[in-house]
Amino acid sequence: MRADVSVVIPFFNALTTVGRSIESIIAQSMPVRELIIVDDASSDSEALVHLVDSYRSSLEIVLILLDANCGPANARNVGVASASSSYIAFLDSDDVWHPDKVRIQYGFMQQNPVCLTSHGYIADLQVRPFSSEAPLSSSLISKYRFIYGNPIFTPTVMVRKEGFVPFDTRYRRMEDYLCWYENLRNGNHISLNRELAGGFKPAIGESGLTASVRLMHEGYIDVLRGLRKERKMPLFNYFLAFSCEMIKFPIRSFWVFLRKVSS
Repeated sequence: MRADVSVVIPFFNALTTVGRSIESIIAQSMPVRELIIVDDASSDSEALVHLVDSYRSSLEIVLILLDANCGPANARNVGVASASSSYIAFLDSDDVWHPDKVRIQYGFMQQNPVCLTSHGYIADLQVRPFSSEAPLSSSLISKYRFIYGNPIFTPTVMVRKEGFVPFDTRYRRMEDYLCWYENLRNGNHISLNRELAGGFKPAIGESGLTASVRLMHEGYIDVLRGLRKERKMPLFNYFLAFSCEMIKFPIRSFWVFLRKVSS
Protein backbone atom coordinates (compact mmCIF):
# COMPACT_ATOMS: atom_id res chain seq x y z
CA MET A 1 0.00 0.00 0.00
CA ARG A 2 1.27 3.46 -0.92
CA ALA A 3 0.38 6.42 1.30
CA ASP A 4 -1.42 9.34 -0.34
CA VAL A 5 1.41 11.61 0.85
CA SER A 6 3.66 14.10 -0.92
CA VAL A 7 6.88 14.99 0.89
CA VAL A 8 8.20 18.54 0.48
CA ILE A 9 11.89 19.34 1.03
CA PRO A 10 13.19 22.91 0.56
CA PHE A 11 16.81 22.79 -0.56
CA PHE A 12 19.60 25.34 -0.35
CA ASN A 13 23.27 24.33 -0.54
CA ALA A 14 22.76 21.13 1.45
CA LEU A 15 24.26 18.59 -0.93
CA THR A 16 26.22 16.82 1.81
CA THR A 17 23.10 15.96 3.82
CA VAL A 18 20.10 15.77 1.49
CA GLY A 19 21.00 12.27 0.27
CA ARG A 20 20.55 10.99 3.80
CA SER A 21 17.14 12.69 3.96
CA ILE A 22 16.04 11.11 0.67
CA GLU A 23 17.19 7.68 1.80
CA SER A 24 15.10 7.96 4.96
CA ILE A 25 12.04 8.49 2.75
CA ILE A 26 12.92 5.52 0.56
CA ALA A 27 13.33 3.40 3.72
CA GLN A 28 9.76 4.02 4.88
CA SER A 29 7.77 0.89 5.73
CA MET A 30 4.83 2.53 3.93
CA PRO A 31 5.99 4.21 0.69
CA VAL A 32 4.88 7.74 -0.16
CA ARG A 33 3.44 8.84 -3.50
CA GLU A 34 6.13 11.39 -4.31
CA LEU A 35 8.96 13.56 -3.07
CA ILE A 36 9.07 17.20 -4.14
CA ILE A 37 12.43 18.95 -3.76
CA VAL A 38 12.41 22.71 -4.27
CA ASP A 39 15.89 24.09 -4.94
CA ASP A 40 15.88 27.68 -3.68
CA ALA A 41 18.41 28.96 -6.24
CA SER A 42 21.35 27.26 -4.57
CA SER A 43 24.89 27.22 -5.91
CA ASP A 44 25.01 23.42 -6.26
CA SER A 45 21.86 22.93 -8.35
CA GLU A 46 23.67 21.00 -11.08
CA ALA A 47 25.08 18.51 -8.57
CA LEU A 48 21.63 18.19 -6.99
CA VAL A 49 20.14 17.21 -10.35
CA HIS A 50 22.67 14.37 -10.68
CA LEU A 51 22.06 13.23 -7.10
CA VAL A 52 18.29 13.18 -7.57
CA ASP A 53 18.64 11.20 -10.78
CA SER A 54 20.47 8.48 -8.86
CA TYR A 55 17.39 7.94 -6.66
CA ARG A 56 14.67 8.01 -9.33
CA SER A 57 14.53 4.24 -9.65
CA SER A 58 13.53 3.99 -5.97
CA LEU A 59 11.21 6.97 -5.56
CA GLU A 60 9.02 9.30 -7.60
CA ILE A 61 10.85 12.65 -7.34
CA VAL A 62 9.76 16.04 -8.62
CA LEU A 63 12.65 18.52 -8.70
CA ILE A 64 11.81 22.21 -8.98
CA LEU A 65 14.62 24.70 -9.61
CA LEU A 66 13.80 28.27 -8.59
CA ASP A 67 15.45 31.21 -10.35
CA ALA A 68 15.73 33.41 -7.24
CA ASN A 69 16.33 32.70 -3.58
CA CYS A 70 13.18 33.66 -1.66
CA GLY A 71 13.58 31.64 1.54
CA PRO A 72 12.15 28.39 2.95
CA ALA A 73 8.59 29.70 3.29
CA ASN A 74 8.30 30.31 -0.44
CA ALA A 75 10.07 27.05 -1.30
CA ARG A 76 7.65 25.03 0.86
CA ASN A 77 4.66 26.84 -0.64
CA VAL A 78 5.87 25.99 -4.15
CA GLY A 79 6.20 22.36 -3.10
CA VAL A 80 2.74 22.23 -1.55
CA ALA A 81 1.16 23.83 -4.63
CA SER A 82 2.84 21.21 -6.85
CA ALA A 83 1.82 18.22 -4.72
CA SER A 84 -0.59 15.67 -6.17
CA SER A 85 -1.46 14.00 -2.85
CA SER A 86 -4.17 14.69 -0.28
CA TYR A 87 -1.58 14.87 2.52
CA ILE A 88 1.67 16.82 2.76
CA ALA A 89 4.63 15.90 4.97
CA PHE A 90 7.52 18.28 5.51
CA LEU A 91 11.18 17.31 5.81
CA ASP A 92 14.29 19.48 5.89
CA SER A 93 17.37 18.68 3.82
CA ASP A 94 19.48 17.85 6.90
CA ASP A 95 16.94 15.75 8.82
CA VAL A 96 15.72 12.15 8.60
CA TRP A 97 12.65 10.12 9.49
CA HIS A 98 12.12 6.96 11.50
CA PRO A 99 11.27 4.11 9.06
CA ASP A 100 7.72 3.86 10.45
CA LYS A 101 6.98 7.59 10.48
CA VAL A 102 4.64 7.63 7.48
CA ARG A 103 2.85 4.42 8.42
CA ILE A 104 2.11 5.67 11.94
CA GLN A 105 1.29 9.30 11.19
CA TYR A 106 -0.62 8.77 7.96
CA GLY A 107 -2.56 5.91 9.54
CA PHE A 108 -3.55 8.14 12.46
CA MET A 109 -4.74 10.94 10.17
CA GLN A 110 -6.73 8.50 8.05
CA GLN A 111 -8.62 7.39 11.14
CA ASN A 112 -9.04 10.78 12.84
CA PRO A 113 -10.55 14.03 11.48
CA VAL A 114 -7.59 16.33 12.20
CA CYS A 115 -5.94 18.84 9.87
CA LEU A 116 -2.40 18.69 11.28
CA THR A 117 -0.35 16.23 13.30
CA SER A 118 3.16 16.39 14.66
CA HIS A 119 5.32 14.17 16.84
CA GLY A 120 8.56 14.09 18.80
CA TYR A 121 11.91 15.15 17.36
CA ILE A 122 15.45 14.14 18.37
CA ALA A 123 17.90 17.00 17.84
CA ASP A 124 21.07 14.90 17.56
CA LEU A 125 20.65 11.27 16.56
CA GLN A 126 24.38 10.69 17.00
CA VAL A 127 23.91 11.20 20.74
CA ARG A 128 20.48 9.61 21.09
CA PRO A 129 19.21 7.36 18.28
CA PHE A 130 15.59 6.47 17.60
CA SER A 131 14.21 4.36 20.42
CA SER A 132 12.29 1.10 20.22
CA GLU A 133 8.56 1.08 19.70
CA ALA A 134 6.29 2.43 22.41
CA PRO A 135 2.48 2.43 22.66
CA LEU A 136 1.09 5.22 20.51
CA SER A 137 -0.83 7.98 22.25
CA SER A 138 -1.87 11.47 21.24
CA SER A 139 -2.65 14.82 22.82
CA LEU A 140 -4.25 18.06 21.68
CA ILE A 141 -1.98 21.06 21.05
CA SER A 142 -4.03 24.08 22.02
CA LYS A 143 -3.48 27.65 20.87
CA TYR A 144 -2.30 28.44 24.40
CA ARG A 145 0.64 26.08 23.92
CA PHE A 146 1.99 28.46 21.29
CA ILE A 147 2.27 31.19 23.94
CA TYR A 148 5.32 29.48 25.41
CA GLY A 149 7.14 29.00 22.11
CA ASN A 150 7.01 26.83 19.01
CA PRO A 151 5.78 23.38 20.12
CA ILE A 152 6.23 21.84 16.66
CA PHE A 153 9.36 20.92 14.68
CA THR A 154 8.78 21.25 10.93
CA PRO A 155 10.12 17.74 9.96
CA THR A 156 7.46 16.21 12.25
CA VAL A 157 4.45 17.81 10.52
CA MET A 158 1.89 16.16 8.26
CA VAL A 159 -1.12 18.15 7.05
CA ARG A 160 -4.19 17.74 4.90
CA LYS A 161 -3.57 19.70 1.72
CA GLU A 162 -7.16 20.85 1.43
CA GLY A 163 -7.62 24.05 3.41
CA PHE A 164 -3.95 24.33 4.38
CA VAL A 165 -2.91 27.90 5.18
CA PRO A 166 0.45 28.45 3.41
CA PHE A 167 3.66 29.79 4.90
CA ASP A 168 3.94 33.57 5.08
CA THR A 169 6.75 34.56 2.71
CA ARG A 170 7.29 37.88 4.50
CA TYR A 171 9.24 35.99 7.17
CA ARG A 172 12.49 34.06 6.80
CA ARG A 173 12.67 32.98 10.44
CA MET A 174 9.95 31.48 12.63
CA GLU A 175 7.72 31.27 9.55
CA ASP A 176 6.94 27.72 10.63
CA TYR A 177 5.62 28.90 14.02
CA LEU A 178 3.33 31.36 12.25
CA CYS A 179 2.11 28.71 9.81
CA TRP A 180 1.20 26.17 12.50
CA TYR A 181 -0.50 28.88 14.58
CA GLU A 182 -2.60 30.09 11.66
CA ASN A 183 -3.58 26.56 10.68
CA LEU A 184 -5.21 26.11 14.07
CA ARG A 185 -8.22 27.78 12.48
CA ASN A 186 -8.70 24.69 10.28
CA GLY A 187 -9.22 22.30 13.18
CA ASN A 188 -7.28 20.51 15.87
CA HIS A 189 -3.55 20.03 16.04
CA ILE A 190 -2.62 16.63 17.45
CA SER A 191 0.78 15.62 18.80
CA LEU A 192 1.77 11.95 18.70
CA ASN A 193 3.98 10.76 21.55
CA ARG A 194 6.50 8.91 19.32
CA GLU A 195 9.84 10.44 18.23
CA LEU A 196 9.74 9.84 14.47
CA ALA A 197 12.11 12.50 13.09
CA GLY A 198 15.53 13.77 14.00
CA GLY A 199 18.66 15.59 12.96
CA PHE A 200 22.39 15.45 13.50
CA LYS A 201 23.06 18.81 15.09
CA PRO A 202 22.64 20.36 18.53
CA ALA A 203 19.57 22.50 19.17
CA ILE A 204 19.79 26.26 18.60
CA GLY A 205 22.32 27.68 21.02
CA GLU A 206 23.74 24.32 22.09
CA SER A 207 26.88 24.81 20.04
CA GLY A 208 27.53 28.30 21.37
CA LEU A 209 26.14 30.18 18.39
CA THR A 210 25.03 33.40 20.09
CA ALA A 211 24.07 34.95 16.75
CA SER A 212 21.64 32.10 16.00
CA VAL A 213 19.93 32.55 19.36
CA ARG A 214 19.52 36.27 18.76
CA LEU A 215 18.26 35.84 15.19
CA MET A 216 15.67 33.30 16.28
CA HIS A 217 14.62 35.61 19.11
CA GLU A 218 14.23 38.57 16.74
CA GLY A 219 12.30 36.43 14.25
CA TYR A 220 9.92 35.23 16.96
CA ILE A 221 9.26 38.78 18.16
CA ASP A 222 8.59 39.91 14.57
CA VAL A 223 6.06 37.12 14.07
CA LEU A 224 4.30 37.89 17.36
CA ARG A 225 4.01 41.54 16.44
CA GLY A 226 2.64 40.60 13.03
CA LEU A 227 0.02 38.33 14.57
CA ARG A 228 -1.08 41.06 16.94
CA LYS A 229 -1.10 43.78 14.27
CA GLU A 230 -3.34 41.64 12.06
CA ARG A 231 -5.53 40.77 15.08
CA LYS A 232 -4.82 37.06 14.77
CA MET A 233 -3.64 36.80 18.38
CA PRO A 234 -5.66 38.18 21.31
CA LEU A 235 -4.00 41.01 23.23
CA PHE A 236 -3.66 38.99 26.45
CA ASN A 237 -2.04 36.06 24.61
CA TYR A 238 0.32 38.43 22.81
CA PHE A 239 1.53 40.04 26.02
CA LEU A 240 1.95 36.66 27.68
CA ALA A 241 3.87 35.20 24.70
CA PHE A 242 5.99 38.35 24.39
CA SER A 243 6.80 38.33 28.12
CA CYS A 244 7.71 34.63 28.08
CA GLU A 245 10.12 35.17 25.19
CA MET A 246 11.72 38.23 26.81
CA ILE A 247 12.39 36.10 29.89
CA LYS A 248 13.68 33.07 27.99
CA PHE A 249 15.99 34.94 25.61
CA PRO A 250 18.51 36.20 28.23
CA ILE A 251 18.47 32.77 29.90
CA ARG A 252 19.31 31.05 26.60
CA SER A 253 21.99 33.65 25.89
CA PHE A 254 23.51 33.15 29.34
CA TRP A 255 23.76 29.37 28.84
CA VAL A 256 25.40 29.91 25.47
CA PHE A 257 27.90 32.25 27.10
CA LEU A 258 28.71 29.64 29.78
CA ARG A 259 29.29 26.97 27.13
CA LYS A 260 31.64 29.24 25.21
CA VAL A 261 33.61 30.05 28.36
CA SER A 262 33.87 26.40 29.40
CA SER A 263 34.81 25.10 25.94
